[in-house]
Amino acid sequence: MKRNYNKIKIYLLLFAISFTFFTVNAQQKLYVRLKDNTQVEYNVSNVQKLTFPSGNLVVTTHTGNIAQTPLTEVRFLAFQNFPVGIVETLRAMSLQVYPNPVTSELQFSTDNFQHPIEQINIYDLIGRQVLNYQFPTSHSISVSSLKAGIYFLEIRSGNERAMQKFVKL
Repeated sequence: MKRNYNKIKIYLLLFAISFTFFTVNAQQKLYVRLKDNTQVEYNVSNVQKLTFPSGNLVVTTHTGNIAQTPLTEVRFLAFQNFPVGIVETLRAMSLQVYPNPVTSELQFSTDNFQHPIEQINIYDLIGRQVLNYQFPTSHSISVSSLKAGIYFLEIRSGNERAMQKFVKL
């Protein structure tokens, strides 16, 4: 049983990350398949949160409906029409990063920003902020302290924001 709980917790983590980075649309579905082979379907756009209190799966919708199911009765959770990649640009602003992949110094260029850059954030794949620069003076940042992996560079300028994926070798 412990193994199934861990799988469900991983799905929850992925679900939480997806709300952070992805645009949700009405075509995206969450399916809860029970051990008796019955299935409950939710539109992801209507789901406010998933929680796991006291060994239960609790789905709360934006309308206030709450569905509670013991985890011992859940066979699996499945998502349909969920993106597998991060949205590369959050606005019509242009953000390029190079070299990509990078080993130590990441260069970036921006177009269409109306204000000076106020903040640069770098996030890992699970959404944790791993680097932060306030009011940078150049379009180059050191990423040599990062472990090899996939990261996201976020540029903030006034109320504008752009994000781009890069690979650290």
